[in-house]
Amino acid sequence: MIKWPFGKIKDALAWLYNKIADALNKTEECDGKKYNPARLCCTVKGPMPRRGMNNLSDCAQRYTVRTPVQDGCHPGFDLTLQALRNGGDFNNPLGANGPDFKPVCNSHIWCYYGACSWDDDVKHKKACDVNFNQKMLGLCKEIKNLNTQEKCNKLKNVYYDKIAVEDGPKSYESSQKSNCSCCAKVAK
Repeated sequence: MIKWPFGKIKDALAWLYNKIADALNKTEECDGKKYNPARLCCTVKGPMPRRGMNNLSDCAQRYTVRTPVQDGCHPGFDLTLQALRNGGDFNNPLGANGPDFKPVCNSHIWCYYGACSWDDDVKHKKACDVNFNQKMLGLCKEIKNLNTQEKCNKLKNVYYDKIAVEDGPKSYESSQKSNCSCCAKVAK
């Protein structure tokens, strides 16, 4: 039998309610403004939300609050990709004759979604995209059959255009807003 530190469940719930209320009502000062540390944190630009940002420039120093799901390549469903893909497998569009793109796509996902502590978003996004392109190029160069290598390079260009150029700016910004925080630590 479990021995509770409280006489009654009602007492335990009242104690828990008071602890939660104390945490939610606690205030501190940041740049002369009162804020609740359970919901906000103090930054050089004043109190900022612990989760989610309206404007990336308001929060130059960011911290990862959620690990991204690395589920391989999924560059959208435009007609070019539909024609080039192999049986619906974006990770291995050339089949047995081609390389597995999944590790390169996962690396790009992590770069966009997981690396939050950058001061310059334009440089960071560009570094992610250049790294993605170079890794894809490296995979294609390893192919011995010239015909397959040419197909691989075409796919690399299509993937790069779709992932980094067309969808990249929206994807990068939304990933930073949803996976990063201005706050170094989440309040307890």
